[in-house]
Amino acid sequence: PQPQVQPQLPPPRREPVQCNERIAEMNRRRNESPSKTIARQRIAEYFKQYCSEGRFG
Repeated sequence: PQPQVQPQLPPPRREPVQCNERIAEMNRRRNESPSKTIARQRIAEYFKQYCSEGRFG
């Protein structure tokens, strides 16, 4: 199996963080940089998984 390369994430915050806000931010950044669409999509998917695990808020 290939090693999982995870994007650099900020340290966990103590205050709740809205997942939707982070995903929306990823979408905005992706729209700003079409050349990085694939990378942005992978990061957005990672954030969705990260949120589903309850690590944010």
